[in-house]
Amino acid sequence: MKKNSFLKFILISTLCLMVLTASSCKNSKSENENTGDKDKLKVAVSIVPEETFVKAVGGDLVDVVTLIPPGKSPENYAPTPEQMEKLSNAQLYFAIGVPTEEANILPTIKDMNNGMKLVKLQDAVAKVYPDRKSESGGRDPHIWLSPKRAVV
Repeated sequence: MKKNSFLKFILISTLCLMVLTASSCKNSKSENENTGDKDKLKVAVSIVPEETFVKAVGGDLVDVVTLIPPGKSPENYAPTPEQMEKLSNAQLYFAIGVPTEEANILPTIKDMNNGMKLVKLQDAVAKVYPDRKSESGGRDPHIWLSPKRAVV
């Protein structure tokens, strides 16, 4: 029974990623064919799964900065000065609610970049799925694991 649920989850996740990827495709004869890096929206995210979603939706229109590299724990990661510099150039930041965001990143964002738009994905998911909580009673930061919540 658990195997079927897991296979269903994998299938739904794969389909969602395919739909997101297909929706970001554009005609090769677009008027903005020579779009340079200066024209791209600079987006900062915390983890690689977020980067995947943003690139799938934004395609060539976004330049994504991922703060927490693969293999590092979001629970206790502290960004390097170089990463904070990249973050200071971002126009948009998608926060998922991991402890390092609350402790090390969000408090300094306003000081570094007043024009950056902050999107707290936890708040967006809570509006659509208010009953989803973790075992500890708080919001579950693993929103990318659910295709329904990831779409939000």
